[in-house]
Amino acid sequence: MLENEISYYVDNNKDKWHSLFNQKEIKPPSALLAENRDEIAIVVASSFLKEIAAQLKEMGFIYNQHFFNSGDIMMEIQQRHIQKMILKALAIEDISGITALEAKHTEIYGRYSEVQNITQGMLSTYDALAIVYLILYHMHKYSLEQVRALELGSWTGLSSFLISKSINAFSETNSLFCVDSWGEYTAYAPYNAYSHYVDVLHVFRSLMKGLRVNQYIKVLFMPTDDAFALLKNDLMDMAFIDADHTYEYVKRDIINAVQVLKPGSILFGHDFHHYDRELPPRELLQNHIHERMLSYEGHDYFPGVLQAVYEIFGVTAHNVPFSSIWFKEITVEDKKRIALMVNDKKG
Repeated sequence: MLENEISYYVDNNKDKWHSLFNQKEIKPPSALLAENRDEIAIVVASSFLKEIAAQLKEMGFIYNQHFFNSGDIMMEIQQRHIQKMILKALAIEDISGITALEAKHTEIYGRYSEVQNITQGMLSTYDALAIVYLILYHMHKYSLEQVRALELGSWTGLSSFLISKSINAFSETNSLFCVDSWGEYTAYAPYNAYSHYVDVLHVFRSLMKGLRVNQYIKVLFMPTDDAFALLKNDLMDMAFIDADHTYEYVKRDIINAVQVLKPGSILFGHDFHHYDRELPPRELLQNHIHERMLSYEGHDYFPGVLQAVYEIFGVTAHNVPFSSIWFKEITVEDKKRIALMVNDKKG
């Protein structure tokens, strides 16, 4: 994934010296001493980073100046890949204001690890990267100043923090409506059990206050169906879906969300599937769409989410690289199609 060509490989094993790996020579560590240190970049692509770093330091090389951890480099490459994919999917060609957005992204995403530890949220690093980029770029594309965002499924608030900070990156007048039953009606057994011993809504409110985003948040303590009954059509500028993951609930949440979203709004969700991981056989997924989660070959999948998103949006929905975030920019045609589906069902 590196754009720079690798010059050669280095290994302590004498038996490998002067042989080829990926058409490049394997050299002894002493070969590095002949390099111009102002031009060299040594990538440590090994789990033995600590030991290799100690050896390189003894040779006079400085960490993050002459040698680098491949994990950090890969993270940066993958972040740029996510960024470019979202820009392309949102058809953003004018990137004149991207520098300011990048600074805000770094500021908000920079708190991910801290907030994830506090909330024990289930979003991965790449999920968080994607959510912040999606919101900032969407607001940039439409020059949005007044924003109403909707979140279905908040739990202890990791996504709530990221969304609320993102929509208020350049203004502090925007609102996030957080809809959750906080265990009261959840079909997910571990959450339901946890909620019997802990007032999860109180935890959520306390954490959001401690993280200083509570002023942006409006709590709707109820099932998602009840919340949609209170919301007008064409009211929201974006919506994030991460509530009950069974097929019936996800499909209903998507249909309801499209109705309350304005044309041009962004609809996105969690637990679609990991972009860089192969899916289980289609028949297996189909047989489990009414279950919240499917474990297959050491990984967890969410057949209900996959089925509902594919069924409603087909290939027009996007899956962000390296993450489990899906998104769709809602068009007038989407809203018309959903309205017909709702009217047919009523009829």
